[in-house]
Amino acid sequence: MAGAEQFNELPEDCISTILSLTSPKDTISFSLVSSFLQSVTASDFIWETFLPSDYNQIIDKSVTPLNYSSKKELFVRLCNSSLLDGGNNSFALEKSSGKTSYIISAEELSILHGEEPDHWTWKSVAESRFDHSFPSNSYK
Repeated sequence: MAGAEQFNELPEDCISTILSLTSPKDTISFSLVSSFLQSVTASDFIWETFLPSDYNQIIDKSVTPLNYSSKKELFVRLCNSSLLDGGNNSFALEKSSGKTSYIISAEELSILHGEEPDHWTWKSVAESRFDHSFPSNSYK
């Protein structure tokens, strides 16, 4: 593999910059090429580029503490759905692309005529991961 050997001759910060412009999936693939690239792909610089710009706020809003020792570990933890805002919302990163996904509890929505039974009623779903305690005087 002459191409991989030539790539390994580039300065580490140059390789990090190149990988930061790819995707998490590509970075993981590069880490499998050589032990040198494996160490380069563990760089916090690379993995911070895959994190959403508001990742500190997401960490602060998380119901359970997100403990991590590297940005790569934080990325992996955020790929697992995390409850936010007292359990009313959920957040996750897509592993291969780093795209964000927010799930907003219906309780967080403002619904026009939401307090009028002719327009809106609440139906509880036992499998829901969100809190089921609805205001009993406003919703059915």
